[in-house]
Amino acid sequence: MRATFPDCVWGEQKAAGLSISAFTCPKHKLAPDESLPGFQMEITDGDGVVGRYPAIQVFTKAADAPVDAVIDAVRAASPGPFTATCILTANPNDPTGKTFQFMPTGEGKTAHEAFIAGASNGEPVPCGPMGPSEAGDRVFQQVEGAPGKVAYVNLGSEIQIFDIATLRAAP
Repeated sequence: MRATFPDCVWGEQKAAGLSISAFTCPKHKLAPDESLPGFQMEITDGDGVVGRYPAIQVFTKAADAPVDAVIDAVRAASPGPFTATCILTANPNDPTGKTFQFMPTGEGKTAHEAFIAGASNGEPVPCGPMGPSEAGDRVFQQVEGAPGKVAYVNLGSEIQIFDIATLRAAP
């Protein structure tokens, strides 16, 4: 990753009881945001305008509850036309089985599949911003070392400045 981010500094970032290794670049960084709680991705464009979007957001649950125990909070945080019927399901692209996706069911699934197949101008984000989209991957995972925390991670569609494998409870 260093070749992709040559003007950046690698280090540990902490927020919301989390720790993750990430690059801090002159115009691109993870910014702690306790109001999420988690991290915003902060990108400064060529005109100096700063844009931010949630990159990592923490949801809480009982330590012994399954990951999908956060579903009501996820639905509230990710409004979309079919969010009420979206569920957390195992990520088929993750052989480790540690990540989940917020996916549509029923009519939302049908509409999204038609959109992906190019058969309609349907709904590109049926489950809102935390669900499937044509622009990048989004996953949920149990936070290592914190059984009561599930993290939403926006992996985008390009190489990220952070390493999701290093996401864990902050010491």
